[in-house]
Amino acid sequence: MAGLTNFTIWVPPVPIPPIAPDFVFCHSAYGRGLSHLRETALRVAGTLPRDTSQIEYTVNDEEVPYNVYDLPYQTHVGSPITITVDVSGPVNIRTIRLVPNNIRNMAAYVATRCIGNEGNGGFITMGIQHLVNFVTDPRSNLEAPIYPPDSVFVTVLASDVRSANSFPGDNDPELAHFLLETENTAYGMAQPQYRDLFRRRMLKYSAQYERMTRLGRVSWWDEEDVGRNETVTATSQPKKPIVQGVATSRRKKRLR
Repeated sequence: MAGLTNFTIWVPPVPIPPIAPDFVFCHSAYGRGLSHLRETALRVAGTLPRDTSQIEYTVNDEEVPYNVYDLPYQTHVGSPITITVDVSGPVNIRTIRLVPNNIRNMAAYVATRCIGNEGNGGFITMGIQHLVNFVTDPRSNLEAPIYPPDSVFVTVLASDVRSANSFPGDNDPELAHFLLETENTAYGMAQPQYRDLFRRRMLKYSAQYERMTRLGRVSWWDEEDVGRNETVTATSQPKKPIVQGVATSRRKKRLR
């Protein structure tokens, strides 16, 4: 992927806000004082592939190195802003079908809302409704080692380089807080026989929220003692090198 000289022919993506329950979350942990880099972030987002039809993306496929259609995918084209596209959730999948233009629009919205308006980095989710459906279904076993494949969702992170490997869809406490609020809403609507169930789930996500830290390694579903509040640093080395337009390694996941 070429450097900043290609920005002269870029096609700007369209910032489109998420539709609830998907959300955007901005925080200084992902970079602060970035307001002047809004245009740069939009230009980095503009280097993402364009297509209005669904494309099959592979997920952490070691046989498909350095491919824009293998997730996680990361690009910065020599700028201080990095865009990271990732699939998040407690189940590994091999492929996922996505519309590239939707990802571009997500990146543009984070660039506008978080970097441009707030001066901070941030992330946006897409496709989180299936996870909501699963965690609010009284028949679901949230302690099971396997979640349904459609419970994964996409995140797009716009951040400084230091925070690019933080994988917020898995490791940001905002996800635990989001699920806590989701269970709280379900509790308010539940039939009496299910209220204890939802109360226990609320306690579960509340406990996870307390365990997690931004830029940490504890995931919102992970109940193992993986090192309380262990923090990702700029010196951490993924299995695959981080270069322009290169897929990064996966985090520890529950295997299917």
